Amino acid sequence: MARTAGQDPKETRARVLDAAIEEFSTKGFDGARLDAIVQACGFNVNTIYYHFGNKEALFLAVMEEAYRKIRAEHRELELADLPPDQAIAMLTRHIFGIFLGDQRLVALLDSENLHRAEHIAKSKVIGGMYDGIIAVIDRIVQEGARRGQFRQHVDPKELFITISALGYFYVGNQHTLSVILGDRLGDSERIKRREDHSVDVVLGYLRDGAGLPTLG
Repeated sequence: MARTAGQDPKETRARVLDAAIEEFSTKGFDGARLDAIVQACGFNVNTIYYHFGNKEALFLAVMEEAYRKIRAEHRELELADLPPDQAIAMLTRHIFGIFLGDQRLVALLDSENLHRAEHIAKSKVIGGMYDGIIAVIDRIVQEGARRGQFRQHVDPKELFITISALGYFYVGNQHTLSVILGDRLGDSERIKRREDHSVDVVLGYLRDGAGLPTLG
């Protein structure tokens, strides 16, 4: 039986968001249903309308939560204290681990890309959410260049895209690739091998410049 929300609005929002993340990541924006979210979270539909509004507004809240979760794992304060090569290796492993650790994030991003980002374009918070990590990457690669470890004029946005793509594509396509390649890409040993390979690829780009765009 559906319940009305309790006294703690943060807890109420968290319960609804958790149910909504599961529904949207499983069925996408088009296939998700509010009544399924209501059943999963245990609150009545009026509670959802009160805290979030309509389905589109709830999906936007889900996407904002997804991007917050991703950003929280970038850990730029830890990166700032490391030598440049170690910092980039850690960032690559962190981003790989983000997608691997909660594969619902990949499904949510896939759904929003099908809609050409029309929902997150309305967000007041997502747009500037990644400025901080891009600035940190820029400082790291500049310091690496100053030390002679990396080549000059690496574009931090291109580097971030490359690092993200290595994890996102592997996790998002592991099932089809396992069939195509006759491999078990979901096995822990195979995942570790891929993570190590991703670090080698990124550091190789930074050292040798093969295929990675620059600012100059």
